[in-house]
Amino acid sequence: MSASDRAKRFMANWRRQGLTEQVTYRPSRDGLEPREITALIDRPGADGILSGAAPGFHVTALNDPDDGIPSDPALSDAGSDRIDLAERVGGTATPRALRRFAAQDADFVTVEVL
Repeated sequence: MSASDRAKRFMANWRRQGLTEQVTYRPSRDGLEPREITALIDRPGADGILSGAAPGFHVTALNDPDDGIPSDPALSDAGSDRIDLAERVGGTATPRALRRFAAQDADFVTVEVL
């Protein structure tokens, strides 16, 4: 399954508006290479830290095996896949584990990242 052309146009428009970031997606499945993808990153605010909740991120990308994060369990593993991203915009990216799929449809997937 691949994201629709419409979804790809939305992502390209968000990229032009400066709403997205390039991150490295690292699938754990044998034979699948790390790749740069475009994603919307929702970073935790101070309220999550003050409440004692573990800081985490929500990453929204195309639901696509080539241009995003596939929701197909045969191609992705929320327990083992990783995404390189920085805690703050402009910071140094580090590999972080995909915790779980928070939402998905035919075009987009949102994952929780620790």
